[in-house]
Amino acid sequence: MQHQDPTFDVRPPRLFGIPAAHVDIVAMIRRGPTDWCQVGQWNIAERSYQSGSWFKGRLFPQRCDLSPDGRWLCYMAYQGGASWELGASYIAISRCPWLTALAAWGLGSTYSRGFHFVNDPTQFEMGEPDVGDLRACRGKFGIVINQPMQFAVERMCFMMDAVREPHEVRTRVTVNGEVLAS
Repeated sequence: MQHQDPTFDVRPPRLFGIPAAHVDIVAMIRRGPTDWCQVGQWNIAERSYQSGSWFKGRLFPQRCDLSPDGRWLCYMAYQGGASWELGASYIAISRCPWLTALAAWGLGSTYSRGFHFVNDPTQFEMGEPDVGDLRACRGKFGIVINQPMQFAVERMCFMMDAVREPHEVRTRVTVNGEVLAS
């Protein structure tokens, strides 16, 4: 039976997966209900899922990244009315699937391309964090600013797009910009 109230939102949550480059782990970001997001960690090899933090605000999955070993999550967040010193919008690094910031940088707005992990630990374009420190993950991976051409997750990972009609789903799978299937 359908709910009769036209203001009742029955849309399912939106899911976004960010795979690690070197292991079978995917950071899952769930958006919904309404102003809430949840992070989880899907271990494909072990066929297990660990629920993580809930966040009242907005996470921007296209500006997030998971470290190649699946341990660290770099995320961009917006939380209106935030009371901490960085303000409402920031980029942080946490242990996946949790959102406790080990290090964070205030942004002042949501106009940021985000950051992503690279294998070369000498590449570090972020500067020192405004809050916290990076001792836990520094020296293992580098962190660089995303280029403006497209979001890092779309460029480096699998991408699916173009649902035309409900009965006709077309997908395109790419890795590092190279089309694998169409």
